[in-house]
Amino acid sequence: MDRQQIECYMERIGLNGIEQADLETLRSMQEHHIYMVPVENLDIIEKRLPISLEIKDLYDKVVNRRRGGLSFELNLLFADALNSMGYQARLLSAKHPKYGHEFDHALILVEFPEDESQWIVDVGYIENFRTPLLFDSRIWQSDGRDAYTFRQDPEDQGVWRLIRRRQGKEELIYSFTLTERSPHEYQNQCDWFCKNERSRFTRGPYVSIERPEGRICLSYDAVENLYTQKPIRPVIENQQEYESALREIFGIETTSQDALDGGLYDQNNKRRRIIAVLNDAPSDDALIEKAVHLAHDSNSHLRFVYAVDEFDRQDSSISFPTFVQMIRDRMNVSLKERLDALNDDDSIQGGELVVMGFNKAMRGATIDEPAGLTPQFISEMLIKPFNPDLVVCKQDKKSLLGRLFHSSASDYFKRKLTCDVEVID
Repeated sequence: MDRQQIECYMERIGLNGIEQADLETLRSMQEHHIYMVPVENLDIIEKRLPISLEIKDLYDKVVNRRRGGLSFELNLLFADALNSMGYQARLLSAKHPKYGHEFDHALILVEFPEDESQWIVDVGYIENFRTPLLFDSRIWQSDGRDAYTFRQDPEDQGVWRLIRRRQGKEELIYSFTLTERSPHEYQNQCDWFCKNERSRFTRGPYVSIERPEGRICLSYDAVENLYTQKPIRPVIENQQEYESALREIFGIETTSQDALDGGLYDQNNKRRRIIAVLNDAPSDDALIEKAVHLAHDSNSHLRFVYAVDEFDRQDSSISFPTFVQMIRDRMNVSLKERLDALNDDDSIQGGELVVMGFNKAMRGATIDEPAGLTPQFISEMLIKPFNPDLVVCKQDKKSLLGRLFHSSASDYFKRKLTCDVEVID
C-alpha cells in the first residue's frame, strides 16, 4: 500500500493518521480492526466466486466497499499494511482442529529486532483474541477476557499450539508452524472453504464481529453472543430483517437476493428451523442423529435445548446458577463429541445448545425467567422464542397412570405448539 492507501485503511479500522511502527500501534491496530471489520462469508453465500487474494482486490473490498472477509482476506491485507508501515510481518499457516488441513487459517508473526521479540497477530479468526500475543510458551497472557498460551506439539517440535483458557477450561484454537508463507499458497484452501459442503461457510450467512460484551455472530437466522452463548436478537424471519441485522450490527450494506434463492429464506422450505429437546441421557444419541438428519434434508437451522431442574441438584453447597453452568459445560462437550462422531459439527446450520435453569422450588420461577411446569417452561422459554417449524423430542417412558397425573413433555408439545412435533422412541 502507498501512504494514501494506508491512511484510508487506518480510517477504515477507526484510527486517524499513520502511527509509528511500534508495539503500541500494533496493539491499537489489531484491537480497532476486530471491532470495525467483521469476519464474514457473504461473497460465498451470494456466489461471488472465486474469492481473490490479490491485495488490490482485498483493499477494494474491505476499505472501499467497507466489507469484511475470511481469515485469508483480512490477515493478508493486514500483513500488507503492516509491512508498508515498516513492520517486519510475515504470514503463517494454521490448521483448524476440526479440519486439520494446512492453510485452514492465515495468521501473522510480527518481529521487533530491537528486543528480538515476536508477536502473534490475528484479525481474521471467528472468535479472535483481542490483542497481539507475545510468542512465549512460558507464560499465560490475557486479552481482558480469556487467557492464552503457546505449547509445542509433543509429537512434532516444529508445530505450535495456541491454547485458550476460558472459565477454567482449556481449548485448542489452532496449531501452526513458523514457516513463512506467500499469499498465493492460501488460494487452494480458500477455494475449498468456498465450495466444499463440509465447510461451515457454504451453508448459510456467517458474520461475526468483536464487541466489549463478547463476539457477536450472525449464523444463518440467529444472532447471538458467542461468549455468553445467548441470543441478542429475535430469529431472522425475512430479507428485510436480515439486511437490518447486517447494517445495524456489522455495518454491512447489502441488497442481494441470493440468500433468498433456494436457501436461507426460501419460502418453499417448510422446515427452516428445527429444535431438538434433549434429555441429558444416552437416549439423546438417537435423538441427535435424527435431528441432524432432518436438518440436513431441509438445510435447516438446528438448535438443541435442555432445561435443568432444581430438583436434580444433589449438593446444596453449590448454587443453582453454578449447577446450571456445570450442566451447560458438560453437555456442550458431550454434544460436540456426538456431532464430531457424526462428522457434522460444522456442516449443519446452527447446532448450538441452549441450557436454561428451571427452579420448581421457587413456585415456577427460574434463574432467568418465570415459568410453570417443566414442559411449559421448555415450550415458553426455549422453544417459542426460536419460532421453530419442527420440534423433535423423545417419548417419555411413563405409565398410563403416570400420564394421567403428569403430562409427558411430548404430549404437551403436541397439544400446545403450533409447529410440527416429531416424537421418536
